[in-house]
Parts: sequence; structure tokens; C-alpha cells
Amino acid sequence: MAFTLDGWSSPYGSAFLGVTAHYLDENWQLQDLTLGFEHLTGKHTGQALMQAFVRVVERFQLEKKIISITTDSGSNIRRMGKELEVYTAAHSDRW
Repeated sequence: MAFTLDGWSSPYGSAFLGVTAHYLDENWQLQDLTLGFEHLTGKHTGQALMQAFVRVVERFQLEKKIISITTDSGSNIRRMGKELEVYTAAHSDRW
């Protein structure tokens, strides 16, 4: 599965991470599913974004199905990638 991630902040200061999965079905048709719109509390650090993404992936048991993750190039999302790399290495039995 390929994933796209995007952060969003409401006009009232609430922040969220949208997680969308993209895959080919049995008929080779592209499918897109919004898997999560995770509420973020506190600062939108790389660690917070990584934890939100991990919650979604683990909720749907997709740990071993990740092919790619596409995001914007915000510094916090780049940090999320580094945090995810450390997390997945530490949990390589599941990831």
C-alpha cells in the first residue's frame, strides 16, 4: 500500500493528521481509502505525527504492507520520517 499524509489545522486551533491508503484491487483498479483523521494534541512534532501514523497503521494491521509514504516537505513531517525509521527498526518483528 502507498500512503499519503497531510496535516490540517482548523481555524480554532485543532490539528489533525489525515492518512490515506492507495492500492490496486483484485481487478487492478486503483482504490483510495481515508484510514484516519487523527486529532493531534500538543505540538505537531515529528514524534507526534509518527505516533498518529503508527496508530492508524496498527489499527488496520498494515505494518508489513507499506510501500511508500508521500507527504509535503514540512520540517516536522521530515522529522516524522526519521522518527518512523527508528520506530520501525526497533519493532522490526512487526514492521
